[in-house]
Amino acid sequence: MASAIKKLTQNDYTVGLVYVKPLEMQAIIAMLDEEHELLPLNEYDENEYTLGRIGVHNVVIVGPTIGEQGKVAICTVVNQIRLSFKNVKIGLLVGIGGGVPRPGHDVRLGDVVVGAPEYGPAVVEYLGKWNAEGI
Repeated sequence: MASAIKKLTQNDYTVGLVYVKPLEMQAIIAMLDEEHELLPLNEYDENEYTLGRIGVHNVVIVGPTIGEQGKVAICTVVNQIRLSFKNVKIGLLVGIGGGVPRPGHDVRLGDVVVGAPEYGPAVVEYLGKWNAEGI
């Protein structure tokens, strides 16, 4: 992570990275190319953010309050992001999966999976593996 601290505006941020556990937050922050100064928030936004840049994307990093977890906690966090960062167009839930047992798919640490509502709330669609060639 670079040490430059910039101050942008709320409108400069277009990607939200949401974590569930503090360990996941630390991994996301380690990926920042640049960290940004905190900004004033909407009075109804109770989230605590880390702001920065990864590549060309200005990102807001946020997760539930320590001790909170589960769908309700994440929904609360996500609902409040747009109160302060109205240009966030993409949100990614980034974290450690507990395993994705599905016949015919060998899903391991580092694989990318995406939730697919048509498969039900507890099943994810397998996207593929990432190897040294980026495939």
